[in-house]
Amino acid sequence: MSSHGDIELDPYHDSEKEEEEEASTTAPASSSASSSLAEHHKHKSAPPTRNSTKKHKLRHHLLGGEPTHKVFEGDEEAELAAVQKVYNALTPQQVNSLPDDAMVVRHLRAEDGNVDKAIAKLRAALEWRADFGVHDLIHCMEHDGNHTNELAEIMKTENETGKIYVRGFDVDGRAFMYMRPGRENTMNEINNMRHLVWNLEKAIACTARQSVQVHGEGSEPLEKINLLIDYDGFKLRDSPPLSTSKYTLDILQKHYPERMYRAYVLNPPLVFKTFWAIIKPFVDPTTKEKIVFCHGKTGMEKLRAAAGDNADKLEPVAGGKVPVRDFNSDEYLHLPFNVGFDE
Repeated sequence: MSSHGDIELDPYHDSEKEEEEEASTTAPASSSASSSLAEHHKHKSAPPTRNSTKKHKLRHHLLGGEPTHKVFEGDEEAELAAVQKVYNALTPQQVNSLPDDAMVVRHLRAEDGNVDKAIAKLRAALEWRADFGVHDLIHCMEHDGNHTNELAEIMKTENETGKIYVRGFDVDGRAFMYMRPGRENTMNEINNMRHLVWNLEKAIACTARQSVQVHGEGSEPLEKINLLIDYDGFKLRDSPPLSTSKYTLDILQKHYPERMYRAYVLNPPLVFKTFWAIIKPFVDPTTKEKIVFCHGKTGMEKLRAAAGDNADKLEPVAGGKVPVRDFNSDEYLHLPFNVGFDE
């Protein structure tokens, strides 16, 4: 590995000795529902080198569980070569600050394989994560007993109405994250965004755990989540300021690219058309393609089909047909980070 964190992409030799070394140095990832995210990060592997990773394992490690981007037409070697160039442009400090190695791939795919754009966007996202304090946010509820933990108190206030939370999974193990604009209880933009990011990170952690359970031990965890945006009770006066809407889109599109699988908009009222007309110009074309508007019984069947055997875990507003537990904010906030509500 060079001083810039580049990764060898051609470890063709496949000796028994290498396999033994690999087995002795690679820490197993936890897949139990009760494991904490801190434990997950404890075992986060460093970018692999020629001596520690064979080619097929490197491919899975870097490209993750999602399909190769269409721009590479299924050519994993071409995508890996582009990934190499992005890694080479990062400093050792930037490599170490990656929350997961597949973040490089997500930014490359979001920029349709344009290496220069991916490098610029990735550097900006890493800088944003540091400035925004994402690491501290992820772990804030672990230290809830400490009354000086301001972030934990912010999460309690922001979450008390159940305006955002993770509950249930689709058929492949991707988490559903409910968002309810009609339950907005504060107008503090920065705290709104902290609450959003905490839940995004939780949904991502839940997907990583559940997708491996669905597809079997040894499979690569999936990386995308589903948004369920419920407009029940929403009125135009509940619309956030335009700056907050743009900030939300910036976070989703710039700092969490290739993380959204689908966004299901549930029974949007007529007033939503006005709100949508305002924010639509700021939504990139790729994101627009992932938005599914669900109206009435036919619309809910789309969601039930996506959930498969998990359909009975859907809330009634999302097409669920059996009673489910009411959301409990205090319980939710104190669950292990990779566990959603009512699992």
